[in-house]
Amino acid sequence: DFVSKPFELAEVLVRVHNMLEVRLLHEESKEYGKALEQKVMEVEASYELISRQSDENKRLYDEVVAELRIPMKSATYSDGSRPGIPMKSATP
Repeated sequence: DFVSKPFELAEVLVRVHNMLEVRLLHEESKEYGKALEQKVMEVEASYELISRQSDENKRLYDEVVAELRIPMKSATYSDGSRPGIPMKSATP
């Protein structure tokens, strides 16, 4: 910035103040940008973790559902009957 001669003290002080304020605001803006970038990285990492956990939960859910759909031919209940096969009564 240029100041014409003869210098007027009030004008010089105002210009110096304005230049210092612009510099301070610029530094604050850079720091805010860095903090914002860090926060974005944290959010992206959280999203990736949640996505992986969701995929794992879906895979486990699908496994459980698939196991429930498989007929359990060798399984027996405590009364000796088998799933889907009625127990024969001892009396004719």
